[in-house]
Amino acid sequence: MSVAFGVQNQGDVGTTAAELRHIIASKWGSTGIVAGLSVTGSGLAYNVAAGMAICSKGASDGMSEAWWAGGSTADVAANSSSNPRIDAVWITSHDATQGDADNLVAVGVTQGTPAASPTVPTIPTYATLVAAMLMPAGATSTSAASVSALGAQAVPYGASLGILVDQVDTTNTATAIPSGYRTYAAGTFTLPTARYVDIKRIFTLTSLTSNDASVYTRVLVDGAQVSQGEVRCFGSPTLATSQYMENTVRLEAGTHTVQAQMQAGVRTARKYWSRNGWAGQTLQVVDAGVA
Repeated sequence: MSVAFGVQNQGDVGTTAAELRHIIASKWGSTGIVAGLSVTGSGLAYNVAAGMAICSKGASDGMSEAWWAGGSTADVAANSSSNPRIDAVWITSHDATQGDADNLVAVGVTQGTPAASPTVPTIPTYATLVAAMLMPAGATSTSAASVSALGAQAVPYGASLGILVDQVDTTNTATAIPSGYRTYAAGTFTLPTARYVDIKRIFTLTSLTSNDASVYTRVLVDGAQVSQGEVRCFGSPTLATSQYMENTVRLEAGTHTVQAQMQAGVRTARKYWSRNGWAGQTLQVVDAGVA
């Protein structure tokens, strides 16, 4: 039987640690960094500044809010290779009731493998990545390492992820847009939970003749069509017009690809962009909140 968080325990009846982790998990959409935890190199260790991260031992166990007061990882080896490597610095929340040696928040480092194009090594199962550090070829100290990539930011449940994709095609074409759909802008983004996203597009077109013209447009998400339309433009080769389209789709948690495409429509039109303020052909994907 559960006691609400904020209500005093009565005798031996109270909110358990597992229940607290599930309460915390309901407030966060993902694990990751909340604040601080910047990483620098010193000697053969990495220093991790004070900060907080959201950690988890899996969805069934909820999440924990882990505060790190600042300190160093264990040492790594110098990089005697002629290739660079990437070391992964991470944070984790121990739980003695689940097999850990203690109940402490800890930071650590997983040393990578030197390669011409090194990759981030796999970190422990329940760890949260803080930073991927690029150790140059021949480096004898981690002070030579630089941040290759930061760990993901933890996302509060319901918070907007902001702009996920922002692309613009600045091509001017003197010839007609061809038949057959062709991609003019694309991107990849990751969602921590099922969410709605707004897919926004601007089309800047001119007709190649004195007749009105148009193009057909569509949007693909993960290869499947989610939107289709037609954009018309005035019958004047010297007069460009910008038009706006937007639609909202629901997507599941995970990584997604988006493609904005166009093909020839009624009569002949061409893409237009210039430096005097015309928008060109744009694609923007914006998070619209939890689904």
